[in-house]
Amino acid sequence: MATPRLKTQERKKQIVQAALTLVSTRGVAAMTMERTSRLVGISPSALYRHFKNKAEMLDAVLDLLDIQFANEIQEALDNGRDALDSLRYFLMQRVRFIMEHRSIPRLLYSEEILYKYPELQKKVNDIFKNHILRLQDVVRQGQDQGLIRTDVTPVETAVMFIGLFKPVDEIYDIIGGRFDLVAHIHKVWNIFVEAISP
Repeated sequence: MATPRLKTQERKKQIVQAALTLVSTRGVAAMTMERTSRLVGISPSALYRHFKNKAEMLDAVLDLLDIQFANEIQEALDNGRDALDSLRYFLMQRVRFIMEHRSIPRLLYSEEILYKYPELQKKVNDIFKNHILRLQDVVRQGQDQGLIRTDVTPVETAVMFIGLFKPVDEIYDIIGGRFDLVAHIHKVWNIFVEAISP
């Protein structure tokens, strides 16, 4: 049965989501134009009407991840009682994302991106910078609320916060998700709060 015809933007979103699924489950090398088109249910030639090559698809996947991160921070701010609660809320969202998309670190630290697509490596760097800037704003709010010590800069606190989940996502992927990530994150969160409390 043929895949229903979609508007261009809807089809592009569907393709990017399929590409993300392939990267999440099998890594960057497994995300080919042919596999992606098969997952979407369209011909490779139809996929090429939306993306010229793999680099363009990876670029769109990175855009999706950046938007998702920004949306998660905004959702955490909207739902947190204060800055610390927003950081905790965001951290748990990251944990859920890592558990659902275990191999995303393979994309962000991929040798293929580093050496084959250097323009995408710059984009990955920009995404990390944007994440740190967004988190710094939350940290500043926490300092204004008297919840986070002011003798440590917002950027230092933001980087320390990212360290709660950043190396762990790679370990979680390498060992096939076979450890209690949620329990680990709860423990390191408590240590983090103790370290940044005034």
